Amino acid sequence: MSIIAYFISDHGFGHASRSIAIIRSLLECDLEISIEIHTSSPLSFVQRSFSQNEEPPRVQFHKQMNDIGFIGNETTGKIDYQSTAKEVSLWINDWHTSYIFEEYRYLKSKNIDLIISDIAPQPFLLAKKLDLPSIAISNFTWLDIYQNPAFKLGDLEAVWKAYREASLGLMLPFNLDNTVFCSAMETNLVSRPPSRTKQQMREILNLDSGEQVVYLGTGFSFKTPFLDKWTKKNEFQLIIGGQHEVLHPKIRAVPLSDSEGQDYIACSDIALIKLGYSSLAEAIRSHVPIIGIDFPQTAETKEMKKIVEDLGIGLCITSEDFFQGKWQDLLPKVADMKQNFSHLPDRFVKHGESQIAGFILDLLDEICSV
Repeated sequence: MSIIAYFISDHGFGHASRSIAIIRSLLECDLEISIEIHTSSPLSFVQRSFSQNEEPPRVQFHKQMNDIGFIGNETTGKIDYQSTAKEVSLWINDWHTSYIFEEYRYLKSKNIDLIISDIAPQPFLLAKKLDLPSIAISNFTWLDIYQNPAFKLGDLEAVWKAYREASLGLMLPFNLDNTVFCSAMETNLVSRPPSRTKQQMREILNLDSGEQVVYLGTGFSFKTPFLDKWTKKNEFQLIIGGQHEVLHPKIRAVPLSDSEGQDYIACSDIALIKLGYSSLAEAIRSHVPIIGIDFPQTAETKEMKKIVEDLGIGLCITSEDFFQGKWQDLLPKVADMKQNFSHLPDRFVKHGESQIAGFILDLLDEICSV
């Protein structure tokens, strides 16, 4: 049985969502493969996403913090570069004081065949130390995000050198130009397909089939009085992701116990979402027009904004316009964009999770035949 060590970023749930899609496809395509998932913050979400009925289980979990991403300002959603730079320095220092040693010893005992990372850089140092092939999967690298004078040049160089050790970079749609991987190729869109129909979801949520539904996904928590300003003068219903509890007749919350958040996007008429890969991909997969909120305003979100608007599947707004509720005026125009999903390029239509799974399995066959 081939064993893959799969490292998932600790920054948000988006990296985990797309990794889950790829891992599910791998498990479906090959019954003789097992996955060791290494992550920390999204660990419980990832664990809920996989059935453990098999014996022995083909998916196992190792709690380990891989990266910090960035620190955002809770009011504006923008990056706090000074605070992030300090944390990045501590993180990189930890690579060589404990992380590499501890993870090397752990992986050595597991007889790993391949290392995959989305998109922490230091697992590629582990792969080099273990003499293993490694694959980076993402539409960006943290080096792209850290292009700011607040960061030490030595820290940026350390991140760059780690990424250079990857055997291959698989670049998802909305990708930035590759400036780091020695070898790279573009893939199709990766996302989790809906697991329940639109009708099933609307029945679960007690929504009438004719009601306009807006899915709100920002990574922020909102209090009911704040949301009430948006809903009391409008006819639409809101579905809010990541909420613990919302008590309001026009608002539904995604239960924390439900790991299949893509189903809530799929049953909506419009996705009002932070510009992040997984939410965009899941909206595109289900042909849900998009109002994209451009924060934290990075090179990645700028590329996403451009592509969403060029494809004609949505409009993008600033974080200031979002908090002021100006997006409500865009609902009719954005709803009409649903027709444009029938003209998307192949890269946004064909399923990247099965494409990537096939590539990984071919690589494992080559490794095993040597």
